[in-house]
Amino acid sequence: MTPAPHQTPPTALSVAAGVLLLVLGACAPKGQSQTNGGTTPRSAAAHPATTTPARMPPVDLDALELRANAPDAARGAQLSTACAGCHGTRGVSRRPDVPGLAGQRAHYTQLELVVFRNGVRPSDVMAPIARRLSDQDVADLAAYYARQPLGPAWPTNAADRERGRALFTRGDPNRNLMACAVCHGADGRGTEGGVASIARLPAAYAQKAMGVFRDLPGFGGIPHAEAMRIALHPLTDTELQQLAAYVSSMDAP
Repeated sequence: MTPAPHQTPPTALSVAAGVLLLVLGACAPKGQSQTNGGTTPRSAAAHPATTTPARMPPVDLDALELRANAPDAARGAQLSTACAGCHGTRGVSRRPDVPGLAGQRAHYTQLELVVFRNGVRPSDVMAPIARRLSDQDVADLAAYYARQPLGPAWPTNAADRERGRALFTRGDPNRNLMACAVCHGADGRGTEGGVASIARLPAAYAQKAMGVFRDLPGFGGIPHAEAMRIALHPLTDTELQQLAAYVSSMDAP
């Protein structure tokens, strides 16, 4: 007998809101970002003078909740063949501009597909694809990718990787910069509650994504995007490159 439909609780959104409060308390930027040992400062256009985050546009939380039966990873595997052209077989991307989905936390994948589908996160590529997915499709795809092992580490510059490791694991207390590991974990794998796994993302994609989170107030229209903007606000372009180098080549947990 098919189980009765149930409403998936909005765990990802709840955790994202909690992360926002944590970052607001721990990482509120203090004016202009500081350069660090020859790192490249941002231009005035890319680094707004204001230190107050822009107000996020209202989000219909009910529209972001899934109403689906228990996730079926086997069905998700069948659906994933349509995603493989860009994201790779089993979600292991080898394209530097496309994120891998293998090993991504299910709640985070669900959240991203829904915000693409609802237009909260704009994308000319992903929005039309996501609009064709039912709630059950979203749940099944997320369950499948969460069970896949990470792809191989990407080659990277050793010096950038070591500086990125320091930023990721320790942050910089002198600049009120919180370590990425506080939310994403020491292994970069995130949490079941909705914090993304960022381990072994392609460096080019990771750097671009961090730049978007940092420089576009309100990007995505969801709480964790604002939390990321605040956390990344003090970082220079060079430091984003260094973080991306480390993230893309993280050791296997």
